[in-house]
Amino acid sequence: MKRNTTIAIAVLAAGIVAAAIAAWAVKSFTGNSITDQAMAQLRAQPLVGVVLADNPAVEARLRAAVEEDQRDPQATPRAFLTISEMRRTIVGPTLSAADDASALAVMKARADLVAHLEKTDLAACRQFSGDGIRDVDKLDGEGRKLFRAMLAAMEAAYRSGKAKGGKGKPPSNEEFAAMLRTAGFTPDDFAKFSRTVTLKDDELCKLELRIDDAPGKLPEDKRGAFARFVIAH
Repeated sequence: MKRNTTIAIAVLAAGIVAAAIAAWAVKSFTGNSITDQAMAQLRAQPLVGVVLADNPAVEARLRAAVEEDQRDPQATPRAFLTISEMRRTIVGPTLSAADDASALAVMKARADLVAHLEKTDLAACRQFSGDGIRDVDKLDGEGRKLFRAMLAAMEAAYRSGKAKGGKGKPPSNEEFAAMLRTAGFTPDDFAKFSRTVTLKDDELCKLELRIDDAPGKLPEDKRGAFARFVIAH
């Protein structure tokens, strides 16, 4: 399936949001813990617990998915799919209304994590840039700390967006691409966005870090919009 370059950029820049929500959870879904324990672990996580508290119907669907996963495990846990839907229908739109400060704090937290992974775990860095780190528990202590800090920053941005009504208007794909060019991304960089699967781990990690660091290279009035585009997708 072909995707235009701008959409490929969005996937690289923002695909981790869904995975960040899910990564803490999947460990519980696929283990032997009883449903109540799995749900308690979910509610204790930054961002996830707040979203579930705000949306009892979603929590009920997630609980049912956890129970079904325990009875009949499958390659992609049903609970993961439920959380991905939650990100798409609830978290993303709410994050699109976050204020500049909280959206930029998420980008800073992402950059801190990626910079650490670039030095310590290129395989995990590649996963972060794709559909998410498979097993956060395998990161070193600092990596786990930075990952949780990123979730906490996302929770703060979610609360900000919720306080502003939960519906924002992030930049269009074309506007986002224009901001990338302003931040120094070249035609060669754009070409890389459309062939990330062929990039080496270190190349993809560097590209991810450049995206997360990009707000600092933009005019001040563009930084928040750029960050909202990334965290809301």
